[in-house]
Amino acid sequence: MKPERASMRLVFASLGMISVMAQVMLMRRLMSVFSGNELTIGAALAGWMIWTGLGSAVLARSSDRLARPRETLAVVFFLSALLLPATMLLTYTIKPWLGYTHAEIVGVEVVILASFIITGPLCFALGFAFNLCCRMIEEISAAVGRVYLWEALGSCLGGAAFSFILAGRVSLFLQVHLLMAILFAAACLALPAGWLRKAFVLLVLLSLFGLVIPKDRGLGRIAEGLRWKDQNLLIVKESRYGELAVTESSGEVTFYTDGVPAFTHPLPEPAEYMVHLPLSMCENPRRILLIGGGLAEVASEIMKHQFERLDYVQIDPDLTVLEERFIPAMKGLLSDPRIHVYHEDGRMHLKLAGSGYDAVLLNLPAPETARLNRFYTVEFFELVKSRLNKGGVFGLTAGTSGNYLSQAQALLLGTISTSLDSVFDRVVILPLGVNYLVAGDEAALLSHDPERITASLRQKGIRTRFVREYFLQADLSDERLESVKARLDSVSDVFPNFDLKPSGYLLGLALWLEQAQPSYRGILELMMALPKISLVFIPLVLLLSGIPLAFRRRARASAVIAVLASGFLTMAMEVVVMIAFQVIHGYVYHLLGLIVASFMIGLAAGAWTWEQAAKMLKRRPRGLEQCFLGALAILTLIPLILIRVVPFLIRHQFSGTITFVILVSILFVLALASGFIFPAAAALFLSGSDRVGSAAGWINSADHLGAAFGALIISAFTIPLFGLDAALVLGFFVAASSLLISLVGLSGFFHKGN
Repeated sequence: MKPERASMRLVFASLGMISVMAQVMLMRRLMSVFSGNELTIGAALAGWMIWTGLGSAVLARSSDRLARPRETLAVVFFLSALLLPATMLLTYTIKPWLGYTHAEIVGVEVVILASFIITGPLCFALGFAFNLCCRMIEEISAAVGRVYLWEALGSCLGGAAFSFILAGRVSLFLQVHLLMAILFAAACLALPAGWLRKAFVLLVLLSLFGLVIPKDRGLGRIAEGLRWKDQNLLIVKESRYGELAVTESSGEVTFYTDGVPAFTHPLPEPAEYMVHLPLSMCENPRRILLIGGGLAEVASEIMKHQFERLDYVQIDPDLTVLEERFIPAMKGLLSDPRIHVYHEDGRMHLKLAGSGYDAVLLNLPAPETARLNRFYTVEFFELVKSRLNKGGVFGLTAGTSGNYLSQAQALLLGTISTSLDSVFDRVVILPLGVNYLVAGDEAALLSHDPERITASLRQKGIRTRFVREYFLQADLSDERLESVKARLDSVSDVFPNFDLKPSGYLLGLALWLEQAQPSYRGILELMMALPKISLVFIPLVLLLSGIPLAFRRRARASAVIAVLASGFLTMAMEVVVMIAFQVIHGYVYHLLGLIVASFMIGLAAGAWTWEQAAKMLKRRPRGLEQCFLGALAILTLIPLILIRVVPFLIRHQFSGTITFVILVSILFVLALASGFIFPAAAALFLSGSDRVGSAAGWINSADHLGAAFGALIISAFTIPLFGLDAALVLGFFVAASSLLISLVGLSGFFHKGN
């Protein structure tokens, strides 16, 4: 039998490239629409994976009945190319379509519903395309593994291309035109030579023509009009870190990051509180560090102090460029030799800082995401303390109202203050419009007293509009301070926030959900009361349902359940590795692309290893089963290895290169085992049958459904509720359950033959 042509390999690789790039683009859009956090990411990934799995499973038998799979695949790619821009445009209109305004915070059920509506048609088509690709290979036993190998290589290429070439350099809808061209080209390659292929070549050229259409006349302009139709939009820009937008209203300019207002200019009141409250408690604030937020408003207030150096750390350089463009005062600030701007991770900057600071100001939102939570943990507070000079102060906000503390707000404020108390000698809470916190050592001049705060500012010759005794006396009265203290004392089960047990992230997420729908309060309290032992429920259900199936269906049941568990574990461990690396060495965006690329290379290497093993053991089916079980055993060991390695890396703080190599090496082995299991499971599922479409459908759908549950359960629930270690333990038990089920289904100890 002849091997598939090189053009077919390009088709398979194109499927992987399209899937990864479209997935990342869609997740970035949904994060912008729904003020994204890990729950949004989990919902988007779950929607994508479930629909792709359903596309494979529902149309599995139809794939085998088709007489002309190549032509059908071309049609699927053609329809996908049309669905792609429609899908992206739908993200801009989904909120009004569901009855919400663009600025309204929506509940978790709306996020999940919208994610499933948006991802449905496109992902269903791509899932069906995998089955059709498998039909195009003549060697039935190797079909699924061969397509999987080339799809993984395409995914690797797509992830790397997006991270290093497209992200932050090419607008969203230019990316859409490029993907449409790839889809039409793949359809062209899938077709036999003839006039129809020439027609698809024309479509490729038309899609590429979209790359040179002026921005104000293309799909991007239509999308911007839908998203910002009620506001005076000045600019929208795709940066490497998300979507940036600037609007103007009544002389005020508001800067957005992923649809969330980051800061507004001019808006002096919060800037005065952010700066003058902590600096009034520092006798001589010469060296100041500002992390996050905008520079213009806060720096203008800092300029009133006699400082020697201000270091401003903002991870996204494009945000600073936009601030300079639309705020005239930025030019003068950036030309001041005392002000130094660093576009890097704030935590990494502190770690590498050569000199100490007299004041550190954290100007970031509440810890609603794992990335933000890194700046509210005990470990970060210890890092801040180590960089503060004697008498230095640390100022931050808790993202909670100073007027009324709901349950979620009280828990979040209590967790942050408890974490600060465990590190610093003294901490004061100042309940103004929001709750401001100032921490320092015994030499710091910390105080709740409005008279002492304003007297310190007067002594330094600083004039303010809002930080004045007249306003502060009402907000910082003894009665109000006592009320906040009593509210915090009434909250039980408040624990410090740690890197590996991010309770602050959980409570920040709870605050977000409470703002969207107050009725979630009871559900959140129920979730927070869950013991760790409740995690056993997932592997227990897998065992109780899988073992009877393994006795009845044997090889087929073992294959499907193994891939289901493999999909769950690989997605879960990928999330854990990314968060662990982020905790240790900061939000290094470009390295995340390398992590994904390394993972995809591991999948491809695993699929290739299966091909070689299948050739060598062609006449030893029991040997192939043993290799399959061995790969499952390796998969089971990975979480146990990470349980020991991650705390070790955090404790010893090796260089970024060493940490990256260690974590990616472990992830590569995980991907290698998973890449081996997928085609091996497909071969077991076939077991003498020639229904390659059905095998591809069942195995591909199991992989995607497992990954969907892994994304949602691990990122949105397990890690925020119980921590990284619990996520690893859950991954181990899921993999171990799958291994036991496969032993029952395949081992000759339980039955003879297959």
